[in-house]
Amino acid sequence: MRSAPEAIRSLPANTTYGTLHCGSNPGGPCNETTGLGGSRPCAGTCKTEYHEYAMELDRSGGTEELRRYVDGEQFHSVKETAVDTRTWADATHHGHFLLLNLAMGGGFPDGVSGQRTPTPATQPGGSLSVDYVSVESTGGASK
Repeated sequence: MRSAPEAIRSLPANTTYGTLHCGSNPGGPCNETTGLGGSRPCAGTCKTEYHEYAMELDRSGGTEELRRYVDGEQFHSVKETAVDTRTWADATHHGHFLLLNLAMGGGFPDGVSGQRTPTPATQPGGSLSVDYVSVESTGGASK
């Protein structure tokens, strides 16, 4: 997206966010509506260059972990011990789907910048470009 609503422009420039949402809103085990999240600056420019974003659900060890990456560098993780057993199972032990979305409005970035969107300055017509999507699975324990 080459231009962003004013509220997004007020966030740290070239930043990637990743968040686990689960449970009930407001509050709940994942602190909704904020969620359990992390962020990191992008290498280069998030808005004008392609980057590789990845999410890994690791079930190979004694403690499961969800990890997020940008360009091969991990920037966020949540271990199953961060929430109760039922919440983790409800969030991770089922099929998943991929949603590619260019959203306007909603609660984000309210928890980060204190601003709700859309604002009167919000303009439609943004774009989202995706070069490719890959879903991979490796061996190991699965539930």
